[in-house]
Amino acid sequence: VTLSEIEPAPVSWALQDFCPAGELVLFTGPGSSGKSLLGQQLATCAAASLPLLGVNVAPCNAMYLSCEDSERELHWRQKHICEALDLPMADLDGCLHLFSLRGRLGNELCTFDKSGRLIPSTTYGLIEEKIIEADARLVILDNVGHLFTGNENDRGNVTQFANLLNRLAGETGATIVLLAHPNKSGADYSGSTAWLNAVRAQI
Repeated sequence: VTLSEIEPAPVSWALQDFCPAGELVLFTGPGSSGKSLLGQQLATCAAASLPLLGVNVAPCNAMYLSCEDSERELHWRQKHICEALDLPMADLDGCLHLFSLRGRLGNELCTFDKSGRLIPSTTYGLIEEKIIEADARLVILDNVGHLFTGNENDRGNVTQFANLLNRLAGETGATIVLLAHPNKSGADYSGSTAWLNAVRAQI
């Protein structure tokens, strides 16, 4: 079959016009600007089949994984998100999965050998296993500073890391939203331009 004989599939959206479904999305913003809160709210809206701030969200099982916030903080935040949405928390059972890796050593998703070749870590395998187990189609990873321990200015390191998450999206069918901080000069992201060039969308 040649391409001329089939109709191309339209873009599917996890978050309409912002997050293409099944892709890696880079979500950046200054510290304390609300990235984590918005990321958890996005996961909640997907699990509850609700729009996010008026923007359509594809309903699905969702996962929010934080390396910075404790389980207590995630619970506290979830309670207030649900109250703001007038949503009973029990309605999210089996649909929304919250994980805290705060304080855990070895949260990096990969390492690099002396030649610069990426080696997936046991944490990468654990997260992939949890995504498949939860049948999650939206995964928020908070944040890149904990999950990527390579050189953020090295195009090769960054591209391989982004490709690792692209593989995770492809193998699980999940949209992966990766939270990150800008640099000190105020640019949208910190490090190599490969951070933008290797992802399908940026918020």
